[in-house]
Amino acid sequence: MWEVKPKNGKDPKAQLELYKEIGGLTEGEMLNSLSGITVFDNVKMRIDFPNPGEAIYSMYVENSDGTIKNLSTVGAAIMVARALLNKFPGGRRLSPAF
Repeated sequence: MWEVKPKNGKDPKAQLELYKEIGGLTEGEMLNSLSGITVFDNVKMRIDFPNPGEAIYSMYVENSDGTIKNLSTVGAAIMVARALLNKFPGGRRLSPAF
């Protein structure tokens, strides 16, 4: 198993130890970093695995010129909300179509 935390979030070690104690689980193996995961529009996610069982995510914007701007989780949420509002102008509800 892995404990997923934001890049500047709490240390995952305490939660991993709790999982091991209560559930008899073991840390997951070390994995290669993943990047370019599209969250929405030009907001992307990167996941790093610095130690066994630790997954640290970060958000960023990849601009059309290839430059990258790092975002906080809240900043990414705001950008996604703005992109959604741009896609649904005129006050239409954001709900699945049936």
